[in-house]
Amino acid sequence: MAHQFKKRFGQNFLRDQNLLKKIVQTAKINYKHVIEIGPGEGGLTKHAIKEALSLVAYEIDTTLQPTLSLIEQSAQNVTFIYEDFLSLTKFDTKYTHIIGNIPYNITSPILFKVLALDHIERATFMVQKEFAERMTASPKTKAYNALSVMMQLSFRTTYEFTVTKKVFYPIPKVDSAIVSLQRKNVSNKELNQFVKDCFKQKRKTIINNLYETRNIPKEMISDALLSLGYVENARAEEVKPEDFENLFNKTLT
Repeated sequence: MAHQFKKRFGQNFLRDQNLLKKIVQTAKINYKHVIEIGPGEGGLTKHAIKEALSLVAYEIDTTLQPTLSLIEQSAQNVTFIYEDFLSLTKFDTKYTHIIGNIPYNITSPILFKVLALDHIERATFMVQKEFAERMTASPKTKAYNALSVMMQLSFRTTYEFTVTKKVFYPIPKVDSAIVSLQRKNVSNKELNQFVKDCFKQKRKTIINNLYETRNIPKEMISDALLSLGYVENARAEEVKPEDFENLFNKTLT
């Protein structure tokens, strides 16, 4: 029986074999222990297990078990676990690489979860194209926001390539993109919240956002911004990711 696609799980499966191979090559998982989020029918899995030392895949849709069991029976280095990745609280730290075609409706929660897993060295995700542009955006661009800063403080983010919606089944409404994340710093929860506060209301200045959210004296924020080479009425969209950390240290530590 053909698989019944479930809209609530954001299921759009990729079946282009050349593209699946290209994603695995981009992921650089040779001889690594790998987590896959949402294997679906196992299209990416089949190529990934040829490169990975071991792979554990988390799939929330239990109706895919008969299909995925065939892959598990034919390979020694893959395990499928039928649980929601977002509900997990413990991870084996030997799994340092993550791959996955991330459902559009839960992209942010998954990224924030991965952000907090400090043992993850590299992640390669397929996400909505617009979301990929935000993750890799530069200051003073329309896509640049708090997510851009938080991801770039912890990872070197790279927009690898665009994936047209026509290669999926069912065909989604928008194009996707492959983004790679290479860990450079451990995540700082307090710093991330500080960044969110700076972007609280995008049209407002950093001074006003921080004063309203944290009651930090405006003069202190102004002095910190000026010392970093910004004007005192700078908005968050103008500030480089690394300078948010400097601003955090100058005003809160």
